[in-house]
Amino acid sequence: MPTHALTTTLTRYTMTPLLNIATGPHGWPDHHFGYRPGHTLVHAADPRTLTQPLTFTLEATDLYEAITRAHTIGRRLTTDLNRNAWPQHLRHLVTGDVIAIARQTNPQEPHYYALGPYSTATALPGITPPLPLALAIRHPFTRARLINNRALTTHQAL
Repeated sequence: MPTHALTTTLTRYTMTPLLNIATGPHGWPDHHFGYRPGHTLVHAADPRTLTQPLTFTLEATDLYEAITRAHTIGRRLTTDLNRNAWPQHLRHLVTGDVIAIARQTNPQEPHYYALGPYSTATALPGITPPLPLALAIRHPFTRARLINNRALTTHQAL
């Protein structure tokens, strides 16, 4: 019988989802083939405040496991460490959305990953800065895009 136990160090991460609300010249969503520089991103709203970005806390052995766990939360398959689930009124994460993952010990240095088809994620060197949620809700055209992309409900945007 072994005298030592196999130990794995878990690191805490914070995941912040950024929803891609880019539209093409035809007016329909333009993110289904993935994130491209210049696509419009917006923070998903925390349903408790509607003014703060939605965040989730998770533990993982490394960054790649953290991305996988973040993606399962964003697809409504599981909850985070605090039992917070993805809000029902909000569309789940889809191809073209971006996940910002940061170690809780170093929150000022997030890693950005664009979600691709078949549950893939691609590291991004940088992103188009996301729109502040309060500004996005006040601007009529952007508010309409948020509603059309199911990033906000009509009731929330009032």
